[in-house]
Amino acid sequence: MRYGRIAVAAFLSFALTGSGLVSCGDSGTEPEEGEGQTYIAGGSVGDLILYTVDQIALTYSYEVLESEFGLTGVTGSGTLTVNPDGSYTTSPDQARVVLLPNTLVVGMAEVAAGGGTTDMYFAGVPQLETTYDPAQVAGTYNMIGFECFDPLSGGACTAGYRAGYGTFRVDAGGTFEHCTEGDINDTGNHPCREHGGGTWVDQGNGIVQASAGGMVQASVTLLPSPSGGKVLIVDVKNRPGQAGPGLIVGVKRQDVSGVDLTGSYNYIETNGRYGTATIPDPDTPGDPNSAELLETDQLGNQMTLSGTMTRNSPWTGWMETNEGSYILILPGDGVMFFFDPADNTWIGLGGM
Repeated sequence: MRYGRIAVAAFLSFALTGSGLVSCGDSGTEPEEGEGQTYIAGGSVGDLILYTVDQIALTYSYEVLESEFGLTGVTGSGTLTVNPDGSYTTSPDQARVVLLPNTLVVGMAEVAAGGGTTDMYFAGVPQLETTYDPAQVAGTYNMIGFECFDPLSGGACTAGYRAGYGTFRVDAGGTFEHCTEGDINDTGNHPCREHGGGTWVDQGNGIVQASAGGMVQASVTLLPSPSGGKVLIVDVKNRPGQAGPGLIVGVKRQDVSGVDLTGSYNYIETNGRYGTATIPDPDTPGDPNSAELLETDQLGNQMTLSGTMTRNSPWTGWMETNEGSYILILPGDGVMFFFDPADNTWIGLGGM
C-alpha cells in the first residue's frame, strides 16, 4: 500500500468525538440518553438515509428515504461500541463509524442492493427541517466522488465503482456547473475533462434537488458553518444513458496555505480500511507539512506510514502528497476528504 494516500488523511482538520473541541453548532452541553443526533446521509450505492446516533445509550438507527435499489422505507438499528481512537463499531454488522457531533457522520453499513448485499459507504450532515438560505448553498467547491462507472444494468452496478475529482460552482439563483478533473475558476491552467450544469431547488426539508436535462441528478444536503466553511453531501442518482449512482462530497474552496493542521485524525475508506493520521505541531522540530499514519486493513493488520504534503496543489484548497494523493480540508471545522488519482478505486473521509 502506498503511503501517499495515507498521508492524505493526515491533512484533515475535523472536530471528532473525544477531541475536546466543540463542533460547529454545538452548544457544549452534554447530551442526555434518548437525545440522539439525526443526520441526512448520502450513500455510495445511491441511497439517501436518515441516520440517528445516541452517544449516551450507544445505539443507532436508520431509515432509507430514497433508493436506487427499491429500499425506500427500509429501517434498521443496533448498538455501538466505542473504540480506543474515539470511533465506533456497529453491531450486528461490525462496521466502522466516525462521528463528529453536529458536524458530520461517516460510516459503513451492510445493505441489500442489486440482488445481494453490499457495503454502503455513507456520509451525512445534521438533519435540517427548514429551507436553506440560497446564499448558504452558493459557492465554489472542490469535490471528490465515488460512483458506479456506468448506469445500472439489471438493477446492479456491473461496471464497478470509481473515484473522481474536480470542482463545481453553485449560484444563489438556482443553477450549478460542474467541472471534472479541472478547476472551474481556472480552466486555462486546469481544463475540465467534462463540463456541464443544471438547476437546483430547495425541497424545504434539508434536501436540495439537482436536475439537468429533464432528469433528477442528485439529492444534496449541506453543512453551513459559522467559520465560513461549507460541506455538501451529494447523493447521486442512477441516470439511464449517463452514469450510475454514487456519492460526491464537496468542500468550499479556501486558501489552506496558513492553516494550522496540528492533531490526530480518524478516517474510513470505502475499501474498508481505517486509521489515524497525526500532524505535528508546527512549533516542534521537523516539517510542519509532514504526517504519520497508523492504518488498519480489512484483515486487522496494522502498518505505520509517513509522508509530506504541498498546500494549494493542484489548485487552491487542495493538498497533494509527495506520492500524488489529493486531500480536501475545511479549515475551522476539520472536515477532510481524500483519494489517490492513480488508484481510483476508493475514497476516504475522516475527522479529528
